[in-house]
Amino acid sequence: MASLMPADCNTLFVKGLPYDFKEDDIGDRFRRFGEIKAIRIAYNWQTKESKGFAYIQYESHESAKQALMKMNGKEVQGRFLKVDYDSKAKPKESYRLNLDNDKNRLYNRDPIKQAKSKQIKKEREKVKVAKLQKHHSY
Repeated sequence: MASLMPADCNTLFVKGLPYDFKEDDIGDRFRRFGEIKAIRIAYNWQTKESKGFAYIQYESHESAKQALMKMNGKEVQGRFLKVDYDSKAKPKESYRLNLDNDKNRLYNRDPIKQAKSKQIKKEREKVKVAKLQKHHSY
């Protein structure tokens, strides 16, 4: 896996982290491989709790490569870490776009899609109102 890592890549994707881990906890385990530029933990937007995965950006490619080789499969508090490099070229196969969260970002750039989205919303509202009126007319 490390041999497939692009030469310009210095960011790792780490999943299987304990849910109570903070940036310092991750840094304590990954800092020994080199200077860390940033740690981003994914949080549930509603509960604000960790999702158990994070991105670690190193200053150098070699540091990221060493961390990938040494930490992949390591056990931390009863959980096994899965470490992979972050490829910005395209989303991984398991990536699924969440249109509800990304709707504004995607649709605001394209006026045709934005108009279609508004039209669909209006049609859905009309159907809801019609159902309610039919239900209450009995």
